[in-house]
Amino acid sequence: MYRLYLTLAIFLFLGSSVMQVTATDSDDSTTANGMVRYRILSQSPHSPIPNMFTINSETGDIVTVAAGLDREKVSQYTIIVQATDMEGNLNFGLSNTATALISITDINDNPPELTVRTFSGEVPENKVNVVVTNLTVVDRDQPHSPNWNAVYRIVSGDPSGHFIIRTNPITNEGMLTVVKPVDFEMNRAFMLTVVVSNQAHLASGIQSSLQSTAGVTISVQDVNEPPVFPVNPKTIRFEEGVPAGTTLTVFSAQDPDHFIHQIVRYGS
Repeated sequence: MYRLYLTLAIFLFLGSSVMQVTATDSDDSTTANGMVRYRILSQSPHSPIPNMFTINSETGDIVTVAAGLDREKVSQYTIIVQATDMEGNLNFGLSNTATALISITDINDNPPELTVRTFSGEVPENKVNVVVTNLTVVDRDQPHSPNWNAVYRIVSGDPSGHFIIRTNPITNEGMLTVVKPVDFEMNRAFMLTVVVSNQAHLASGIQSSLQSTAGVTISVQDVNEPPVFPVNPKTIRFEEGVPAGTTLTVFSAQDPDHFIHQIVRYGS
């Protein structure tokens, strides 16, 4: 038994040629003893129907005869092909078989879908390079291929560019990361809108407008920040001979934590 291998894309029209099998016969090909004919004995699996393919009995060309090839359901077919001399006469001819393995290659016919409509996370103010939350998607295309790799974009809610989304190459999750410090006193929360698509374009015939969208609520955590001097350094000018105990200037520090009542003390 011989094994023949072929890989084909899942979008094929009816009657599309898949592969050609060829058997040789040592007898004279101009006589019936050397005239070979082909037929398909079996197909496995039978999904979606038992006869997805047919073969030209004289040329050995295998072609599709039915629609419904779907890699996400069946990724490979095994076909047993029989070659018989005597012009295919099963009563008098001699036969041999070969196995044709037909692998269905992936196309991007499944856009990624975010698993929930709303994600949430929190981030301390003034921190950077912190993962706020992980966005999860499902995609039925071939894992770790351009048809499966997710690309995330923030489309609204972050005009100053505080956040970016990096794709985890192993899990395909979107790691929403803060890259520009956020200030609790300026923004207590962010409401982002994100969309996800694939690294590869969707296959022809698939609606390109199918983009999965979700909202992300990010709470900013207040952090105790040190007081700051509005003017630093501060220049002081005074005449010589000033009596001891004379007030030269007043240093006034401001506390950025407007929502936490704290007492500022000074020391040297």
